[in-house]
Amino acid sequence: MEINANTNNAYAVAVPRQPDVLTSTESDAENTAYRVEKTAQSFRQIALKYEVANISPYEIDQLAADLRKSGQAGDKDILMLETRGAKFL
Repeated sequence: MEINANTNNAYAVAVPRQPDVLTSTESDAENTAYRVEKTAQSFRQIALKYEVANISPYEIDQLAADLRKSGQAGDKDILMLETRGAKFL
């Protein structure tokens, strides 16, 4: 948006026209948003299987395995989680 003052001290607002077709940048942004939403749903589905406040070491191993299979967490996070699991103890 651009605001310009004219000689009569009135202001004119110029709003850029929105394209009718998505540009590749906009398409990429939409695809990224969709992937993030899909990832969040998958993570949520995994998290709902476990009662984290009362989780056993065996369940931690299962949670880590589920996260690893789904690709929902990085190796660092999974390894930190596994240190609390039954296999590590």
